[in-house]
Amino acid sequence: TVPMTEEHPTEPTTVYGASKLVGEHYTKAFTNTYRLNTIIVRPFNTYGPREHFEGPYGEVIPKFSIRIKNGKSPLIFGSGNQTRDFIYVSDTVAGMILAANSEKLNSGEAINIARGEEVSVNNLAKYILESLNSYLNPEYHPPRTADVLRHYADISKARKILNFQPKIDIKAGIRLYLDWLGKQNIDFSKEMEINWIK
Repeated sequence: TVPMTEEHPTEPTTVYGASKLVGEHYTKAFTNTYRLNTIIVRPFNTYGPREHFEGPYGEVIPKFSIRIKNGKSPLIFGSGNQTRDFIYVSDTVAGMILAANSEKLNSGEAINIARGEEVSVNNLAKYILESLNSYLNPEYHPPRTADVLRHYADISKARKILNFQPKIDIKAGIRLYLDWLGKQNIDFSKEMEINWIK
């Protein structure tokens, strides 16, 4: 169901999702076994400077950006209607610091840190294309196995308990990322070649 609260069923459909859940179980085990004071922060799709784009696990925003900078269409797997809850890295960090310093969260408790807004992959491609003044169109491919169709966080708990207020919306965040990327000494054509930006 969406938006996803902290009580949402944890039944991952991908190996990546399962690895995240295992981390939560380890955290709870350390709390239960050693009385270690812990908080489980669930950051959603964090993006921004230094976001990796290498190989099959590269992130979508840098991959789209590097392809477009090379005059190549962004590749979308599936319809592009699948959604993610993108949060700029500085907002993620602010949320994590608030959670770490909070005395209102119980040890072992989970809290969502996200923008609290659904963005489709189609719209994401559109925003990046517009920001780079490109007239390319996305190129569509068959959907990936077990892809999550909607990823959208309920951040009401973080707003209430932590007074968490994300500041940067997706369009502003993309502009910030592209501005940072443009200042890096990166050979974009070489990155396309050696990191198979797909």
